[in-house]
Amino acid sequence: MSLSEESNKFAHDKIQWLLENQCRIPVRSTTPIHYYYKTSDTLIDQADYYYQTNQFEQSFILYSRYITLFVEELKKYHRDFPNVSINDRERVKDIIRTKAFPRAEELKEKLKEKYIREYQEKQKTTDENEEDYSKISVSTLTCAPITNQRKSSISILSSSSKLSLTQTDLS
Repeated sequence: MSLSEESNKFAHDKIQWLLENQCRIPVRSTTPIHYYYKTSDTLIDQADYYYQTNQFEQSFILYSRYITLFVEELKKYHRDFPNVSINDRERVKDIIRTKAFPRAEELKEKLKEKYIREYQEKQKTTDENEEDYSKISVSTLTCAPITNQRKSSISILSSSSKLSLTQTDLS
C-alpha cells in the first residue's frame, strides 16, 4: 500500500470513528420529544460557533449529531415522533437541508485533508527517526580494546531518542 493510500485510509477510518462514536445522542422515549426540538437550536448554534472559530472537528461532530438525531434516532426510538407538529418537522428539515448537511460534508472534506496531512507528517518524522538510528554504527560505539588487565563493560541505555554510552573499569 502506498503512502497516499495509507493516508487516505487513515483519514477515512478516523472520520468513520468520529461518526460512529461521537455523533450519536442517546434518545429516551420518556423524555418529552419537544425537549429534543427545543435543545436542537443550541446544538446548531454551538456547531456554528465552532465552525466560525475554525474548530472543524467539533463543528463536524455537532452538525453530524443534529443530522443523526433527527434523521435516524428520533424516528426509530421515540414513541412520540409521529405527534410532532408539521412546523417543527419542516423547520428541522430545512436546517438539515440548507445548513447542517452541506456544512457536515464540507467539514468532512476539510478533516480528511487535515488527517491526511497529519498522517504524512507523522510518517515523515518516523522515517527521519529511523534514518537517524541507521546512521549509528558499531564503529561509533567502540572503546579501548579489552585486555586481561582491564575489563570493560559497555551498556547502551536508550531513553527517548538519546543513547548514552558508559564504560566501567572492573580491575
